Amino acid sequence: MADPKTRFMMSPFKVCADRMDSEKTAGRVYSQSLSEPVIFCDIADLLMQLDEIFDRRNFPKAFQRSRTFSEEKAAPAARRGTLDAPEPELDFMTAELVDRMKGEAATFWVNVSARQNSTWQGWLDWLDGSPRQTFNSALELIRLIDKGWRMI
Repeated sequence: MADPKTRFMMSPFKVCADRMDSEKTAGRVYSQSLSEPVIFCDIADLLMQLDEIFDRRNFPKAFQRSRTFSEEKAAPAARRGTLDAPEPELDFMTAELVDRMKGEAATFWVNVSARQNSTWQGWLDWLDGSPRQTFNSALELIRLIDKGWRMI
């Protein structure tokens, strides 16, 4: 069994899309590394919120960091510090809870394993049994999501 820090860091995100159409993709995100669901109103919001989570927990580590000369404009992780392990007082989601969650329009897993060249690399799994898809950029992830919901 993996130690809690490794389980925390490597937990994929279950995206439960409640609305997926040509105008908007909106829904919730669940993970054993979260204490509560992340609500997103569109794909850009989803990417921004996940990126902030990665910055806070410092995993996957960003290959590059934005430079700033002002404390006000510093990245959120730079202002708050980083989160390298789960905070003991937080009540994280259980695997059973995450597994039970489903989106009204679609449900899929996203795992970001690296953040190199100022973008994301990882995999996406639709819960319909189709093969795992890898992506080498956030734009490629967006395209996979867009292509996937059109096939549903």
